[in-house]
Amino acid sequence: MKNYVLTLLLFSGVILNAQTAKEQINEQVWKPFIRHFSEGNTDAFMAVHSKDVIRLGLEGKPTSMDWETYHAGQLRGDERDRQEKRKRTIDLRFEYRASVDSFAYETGYYRTSYEQEGKPRQDYFGKFNVILKKEQEQWKILLDSDHGGISEADFWKAQPLETPMAPKPVNAIRIMDFVKINPEKEAEALFFYENNWKIYREKALEKGYISNYEMIRVKANETLNFDFILMTEFPDAAALENVELNFQPIMRELRPNGPVFLNELRQKDFVVSRFAADEGKVLIGAGR
Repeated sequence: MKNYVLTLLLFSGVILNAQTAKEQINEQVWKPFIRHFSEGNTDAFMAVHSKDVIRLGLEGKPTSMDWETYHAGQLRGDERDRQEKRKRTIDLRFEYRASVDSFAYETGYYRTSYEQEGKPRQDYFGKFNVILKKEQEQWKILLDSDHGGISEADFWKAQPLETPMAPKPVNAIRIMDFVKINPEKEAEALFFYENNWKIYREKALEKGYISNYEMIRVKANETLNFDFILMTEFPDAAALENVELNFQPIMRELRPNGPVFLNELRQKDFVVSRFAADEGKVLIGAGR
């Protein structure tokens, strides 16, 4: 495993160093991202992405694209908008921003607006998760994932690009699990996380034991040596300290006979490696 992957594991809970990284990312990535997306300038838009970028669409059946596929799809969309004389703009607002050394992890919301003569403006809202990497002193988007189904109210509650991030309410703590799986056992791994990890957190969220969770499917390659990012957010330190006390009844209720598995394969059969991070500390056992 490459050393920079270990660095990536230290994202959770780390505040941007004296705002320097955030300011650099704003100038090098997000401002040109917004401008070139709105102008339909495909090549300039793609220039803010690493050549190793992975683009994930998380709606419906998840999709994964490399740089070439992403570029081709973006080019088709830009050309279609020009032909139809349709104008578009994008606005970004941020929920969480953190960086360590040459990596950054950011989440937030976007509003994409389309205008065409004779038609009312159409607004679409979504949520994004990105990993950025500094390549030769230039920040680039390395992983870009997003999904729709977000309300306008969620968008406006987040922080604008130029505004310093407000502190998370009640000192929220995030645990992030980075999991690499056996590529021959992908179906078994996905089944396990969808039918155990995810449903436990749905119930925990309902009860207020956690304040958020995300399961992001990634395809491991030479740059990203993991296949899943599993994030659990606890509202405060007490909730994290009581994780066993809170989760054990949920697990007994939902899976009284223990976790369910596909083809009777256990985690040791499909998980190659797993690392977890919380505020710079490597943790074990966060991926229950």
